[in-house]
Amino acid sequence: MRRRIEALLYGRRWREDEHAWRVWQGLAPLIPASVVDLDSGRPIAGRVERAYQQARRGTKALVHFGSAIGVQDTWWEQVRPPIGRWVVVRTRLWLPPGTHSEMQVVWIEGWESWAPGDTYTRAIRHEQRLKREGVTIERAPRKPDATPSAAPVKHEGVRLVGPLFQPDVFATGSDIEAVMSAAAQIALDRGAVSQGPVTVADGQLLMVWPLPGRPTFASVTVRPISAGAVWVRVMSQALDIDLLAEAESVASALRSRLGTLGPDVRPSIRESDFDRTESRRLEGEIQQLLETIEAEPTSWDHLSRTAFEREAALQRVTELGA
Repeated sequence: MRRRIEALLYGRRWREDEHAWRVWQGLAPLIPASVVDLDSGRPIAGRVERAYQQARRGTKALVHFGSAIGVQDTWWEQVRPPIGRWVVVRTRLWLPPGTHSEMQVVWIEGWESWAPGDTYTRAIRHEQRLKREGVTIERAPRKPDATPSAAPVKHEGVRLVGPLFQPDVFATGSDIEAVMSAAAQIALDRGAVSQGPVTVADGQLLMVWPLPGRPTFASVTVRPISAGAVWVRVMSQALDIDLLAEAESVASALRSRLGTLGPDVRPSIRESDFDRTESRRLEGEIQQLLETIEAEPTSWDHLSRTAFEREAALQRVTELGA
């Protein structure tokens, strides 16, 4: 009787879990075991963690390819990947120079299939139920670590986890001074460290270090776009996802405090390009500073000021476009 009641109450979930378990048997063998698999042309599986930049030409996204590889920066040309879902893709390594971040990027050559993000969780639940019922399992699901390895394997000429960026842009009805004041107050309320503001081009820059002593920051820039409206850009940068989430929270707090004017209010299109060679040089120096801070935390006080100087120089080169 009990089994019949449970079947009535949970029958649909059981069927869905069983289906997920069967799907996982096909996904698990496709999780790459080494960085070589990223350039093999064979199908590999990973979970799309987040998209951090979308444009008409494609999408930059972070994809977790399992514990051996960890989180990778990927480029999906003319495609917007399904966030939070498992995907089976064919890839190739796109190595610098010439990549958008001057770091290793995994180029998505083709997207073959996808599965729900909870596939692994459901598969494990189904397997546990089978074990309780005494059913012999021929092949157990392989567990994908939820986070990259704390000490990823190094391969000559390849950095497995590079800098992570998260841009957040929006228009608000506040003026420049109000935006800078709000950003500085958010930093103060959270025990963070702020540097600036300084005047750059026709706007201002302020940098927030949400975790003093750690290699992550949020670069807050603001410039006027029309009467009664300014354009705010918060570029978060870090060396791993956990730190990036801390920096991203600055943008969320600013949006909440200032309010937004909606997606239709945008700045005019840039008519002239900036010096890409110089901007990449400055971006590389900032990256090196963050890596040094990570290796030598006691250097943060001095190097964070240097990073602010480099960020201000970068914003002058790009006229608040980076």
